[in-house]
Amino acid sequence: MANTVEVKQRTPHRDESGGPPGSPRRPAVISAAVLLVAFVAIGGVLCFLGIFVRPASDDFRFIVIERRDGFLGASSFLYSSLTGRVGNGLFVGLAYLSPDWGLRLTPTVALLSLAVAGALLAHALLARAGAGAHPLAAPLAGLGTAVLALVMQPRAYHTLYWTAGVITHTLPPALVTGLAGVALLARSHRARLWTGAAAVPVGVLLGTTSETISAAVLILVVLAGIGQPVFAGRATWPPAFGVVLGASTVVGAVIVLTSPGHAAALRQRTHGEALVSSRVLADTVATWEKALSHLSTDAALPAAAAIGFVVCLLARTHRPIPAGRLLFALVAAGAGVLALTFAVMWELRVGWGPGGWRFYRAWFAFQYAAVLVAAFYGYAAADVLRRLRSRADVPRAVACAVCVALVAAACTGAAGRVRHTATAMMHRAAAFDAQSARAERAKRDGARTIAIARLPIANLAVPFEKRRGPDWLAPLIARYYGLASVTRAPGNHRKSGRPTGHPTGGPSSGPTGGPGPGGGARILAPGEAKIESPARALPARPGTVSPGTAARPAPSGRGGLAAGR
Repeated sequence: MANTVEVKQRTPHRDESGGPPGSPRRPAVISAAVLLVAFVAIGGVLCFLGIFVRPASDDFRFIVIERRDGFLGASSFLYSSLTGRVGNGLFVGLAYLSPDWGLRLTPTVALLSLAVAGALLAHALLARAGAGAHPLAAPLAGLGTAVLALVMQPRAYHTLYWTAGVITHTLPPALVTGLAGVALLARSHRARLWTGAAAVPVGVLLGTTSETISAAVLILVVLAGIGQPVFAGRATWPPAFGVVLGASTVVGAVIVLTSPGHAAALRQRTHGEALVSSRVLADTVATWEKALSHLSTDAALPAAAAIGFVVCLLARTHRPIPAGRLLFALVAAGAGVLALTFAVMWELRVGWGPGGWRFYRAWFAFQYAAVLVAAFYGYAAADVLRRLRSRADVPRAVACAVCVALVAAACTGAAGRVRHTATAMMHRAAAFDAQSARAERAKRDGARTIAIARLPIANLAVPFEKRRGPDWLAPLIARYYGLASVTRAPGNHRKSGRPTGHPTGGPSSGPTGGPGPGGGARILAPGEAKIESPARALPARPGTVSPGTAARPAPSGRGGLAAGR
């Protein structure tokens, strides 16, 4: 009997499908390995392209400020003269301590921060669900959602390679996602105490970095507060952590709203309308519908859902999510994306007028949230299907093949745009390096003025746009090179991107929808013209440009509450 018992104890436990352990998961494991290798390769290419990043637009401003005033110079400048975003200035100070390295490492920092944050959140959710996930699950979820969100974004260059845009639009969502994952992983009293203590400075930093992320945190807190009495009935750790983080974010937002820089931005708003009015609300709803229409056709969302589906199939054990909690989570996640999208559209409308919605880099916050939610929907769909039938390896293999095909279709669709952007970056890097060498030679020869090319990239600001008012960028470029002034190189009408203008005025259009400066097509980011509209994006004056802004001055001294979008 003892031997019989011992044999039974050593007999491998047969899983749900009745086959050998792990066999039903084999298609999911193979699919996850293939997808993870593909995402690593894509991420490696994206990070490698960082060696071709050169200063553009606001980069010149902050490099000059860093040289003159040191690490805290950007924070002081933003707080007193621009938008009041002190936290934004702290990130700027770090990024431009060594401009060459900071610019080149920007895509690596952006991608890794989102990937690590997504992996932490996925690992925490799987651990709390008791799914016993495969080691590939969390890395696949983190890296997959990061690559999809960054590559499929309409202004991918602005949120991946432009340091000022990454600071404003990419790092804050990564911080919130990662901190949420850490909070969910905290089980002991000491771990929760330390996590709550860390949430205070991080929340203040987030509140002083981006108004959009403040809205996102508050939306999360509200949704958690609604679910708390419904399912818990008592005080639990996640909502308490949300309250601490939300309160800290509000403190940071108050610092921004009471700053001299924010007061200046309000005085320089583009149109002088009330922050809340029937016209503003109507325009916000209209642009909200445009943004939702874009999301409904975004190939990144079905690809993210496929990733979530595979992650669920990787689970060693099947402990279904309670139906009530699953339904609430599905509804709350969708409602959160809708609310965040509306908040972003309102901020852009208030700050930039009817055409402000075209500042696509500001869309990254709700697009990244939509990718995460799509991955969760995919996980939930797989969870429901596993309840209905836990056998049949063939349907599971077919489902994994479909998931791989969805991800492959999304990545293939983005490959052309990435290739176009890579070509533009390489050409501009070569021209910029040649121009910098010429400026250094001229300075050594005693020259105080040189002629420079405009070197456009991704529809960012370029010098000598005098049709828009005083040229704020040319003096900064002169100070960047240590010269008294710069002039426009004669005959500098270099075209980039397509050899001829786009017939719709999309990819070849300038920041207001008209022809780009110099009469030629400008180097654009992948998918820049994804949404066409005759709406004109309103410019800002030199004093209202912050990290992530369009950085285009207006003769009447305009800016916006949402400057930096």
